[in-house]
Amino acid sequence: MKEKRLLMSNICKIFPGVRALDDVSFDLNKGEVHALIGENGAGKSTLIKILTGLYQKDSGKVTLDGKETNIDNVEDSTKLGISAIYQEIDLIPSFSVAENIFLGTEITSFGSKISRSKMLTESQKMLDFMEADISAKTPAFQLSIGQQQEVMIARALIEKSKIIIMDEVTAPLSDAEKDRLFKIIENLKKQDISVIYISHRLEEIFEIADRVTVMRDGKKIGTHKIEEVDMDSLIQMMIGRSLENRFTKIAVDISDEVVLSVKDLNRGRRVRNVSFDLHKGEILGLGGLVGAGRSEVARLIFGIDKMDSGEIELFGEKVNIKSSHDAVNAGIALIPEERRTEGLILQMNLIENTTLANLLEYAWAKVVINFKKEATKAKELSKAMSVKTPSLKQLVKKLSGGNQQKVVLAKWLCTNSKIFIFDEPTKGVDVGSKKEIYDLMGKLVSEGMSIILISSELPELVALSDRVVVLNRGEVKGVLEKDEISDESVMYLATSK
Repeated sequence: MKEKRLLMSNICKIFPGVRALDDVSFDLNKGEVHALIGENGAGKSTLIKILTGLYQKDSGKVTLDGKETNIDNVEDSTKLGISAIYQEIDLIPSFSVAENIFLGTEITSFGSKISRSKMLTESQKMLDFMEADISAKTPAFQLSIGQQQEVMIARALIEKSKIIIMDEVTAPLSDAEKDRLFKIIENLKKQDISVIYISHRLEEIFEIADRVTVMRDGKKIGTHKIEEVDMDSLIQMMIGRSLENRFTKIAVDISDEVVLSVKDLNRGRRVRNVSFDLHKGEILGLGGLVGAGRSEVARLIFGIDKMDSGEIELFGEKVNIKSSHDAVNAGIALIPEERRTEGLILQMNLIENTTLANLLEYAWAKVVINFKKEATKAKELSKAMSVKTPSLKQLVKKLSGGNQQKVVLAKWLCTNSKIFIFDEPTKGVDVGSKKEIYDLMGKLVSEGMSIILISSELPELVALSDRVVVLNRGEVKGVLEKDEISDESVMYLATSK
């Protein structure tokens, strides 16, 4: 039996109007990967923030290596050997890898002078030990997302962390980067380093975890060895009911009417001669591997980037979309992959974000905002989207990932959009919220809207798309009709030369 590294006993945490944690206990063994899962708002983040010193518990106790301890701040957590790696990487782009690894723990010599040569040497030793193909001299902005995460792990090891928390770390990674990360995690286990692994991608849990704890509504539902559970049982514990069909889609008679026609779209080497049509009532999938050009096509259609050449027609007429403002006026909505930086203004509240794309609709004489009308619409959409929030005036940065995504969707439902581009719409979203997003997509097309769906989750893309345009290195490699769409057919075209 493995020795216990961490025991969080009967932890409670209450915010105004919300019991975030209700008598939750969680334990972690030495050299173990313990997955912590649950829907957005289940309490996972609150538990982790207590462990990392961002929040203080209201009651309960934390025992580390057999000794009860108090974690009052982040510095306490770091000194106790606890590190966290999040989806949003915390590196300074202009600093070198070595400077980022030793950020806050710089090596000094001759008094207070920073020894960059020693930091370079020690950083490179750690990177080589991890078998990371990274030079400690490289500026952070030149690294891929996967390499940035390896730097974060190196920082944790330099700090002699005994517990590393990984929160949705694979969301931005390619399959190759994910496999490399999992290999590093296996090596961490061999050094008796413990990992708390949080992910909405349940299939990963079965690849990497030794045990799994499920949370729901601030309570622990259960802890199981990974061989004792399967996907269906985990989902049922997470949402409190069975989810018989995760990819429900309303049957819609797709019109022959072409609402969007893209012709010979080009931008550098990322998008090359891309052409396709989108019909009224259709969900058109854009398939391909990371870097295939899918998001780049979406950005060109929405006017964020300027095309080198090509044409776009809307409802049979050629349009010149020079900006996102032009796209919104033309009836196009974009739910971007990076919702926190491109879909929301985090310092604004839920009401303000919801009405942002159509603000003049809620203003007297297009000058003074009618706050009552604005709040009424936000309340209506928040209820329809099942947004979990203690108040409509809650800053969106404080909402869970799934609820943030619902606010992005609500924003576009406030407009007169006819074409919706969903770019990785369920990235970092729990299974219950995914189902709600799928249902919304079905409702949109049943009401005559049209959708372009970009998704790296093949089961999602295959199940929801009426047709799939597969991109490979910026080019269209084929168009799959409904009866031709499968994981295999998409991957064949995505990887063909």
